[in-house]
This record gives sequence, C-alpha cells and structure tokens, in this order.
Amino acid sequence: MQSHFDSVTSGATLRTIGMPDVKQLVVPVPPLDEQHEIVAEAEEARTSAHRGIGLLQRQIELLQERRQALITAAVTGQLDIPGAA
Repeated sequence: MQSHFDSVTSGATLRTIGMPDVKQLVVPVPPLDEQHEIVAEAEEARTSAHRGIGLLQRQIELLQERRQALITAAVTGQLDIPGAA
C-alpha cells in the first residue's frame, strides 16, 4: 500500500493525503457474522488469559508464604539442617 499512498500524497515539506483521497480508500472487512465470531474468540482468549493470570498470582502468593515459613522455621530452629553448625 505504500506505493499507493505515495502516489496520492502532496506537499514538498510535509506530505499529506487529502480528504477526497481518504474517502476513496476501500477497507475490506469480514462479514458481520465473521466479525462476531472473531470478537467471541478474542473474548474467550482474554477470559482464559485473565484466569491464568489469577492462578499465577495465587501461586506466587503461596510460594511467598512457603518461603517465609521455611525461613521462620530455619531461624527458630524448627528445621533440621544437616551439616549446619
């Protein structure tokens, strides 16, 4: 499309495209039913991604809790560490 845009631009310093040329542009779009399918699939992917993010955030929280519990157990002597003096 670059060659087409180059052919309809005018101006020496700031090249612009005039409104009549913009109005003549043809933008292909899928049929409405296909657009609805695309939106439905995008929504499903978004929902799945949000669900995955929530699961990952919960997993991070649990790992942080376990890490803190392990540190606490090691510091308070509740954890037997072989070879530690």
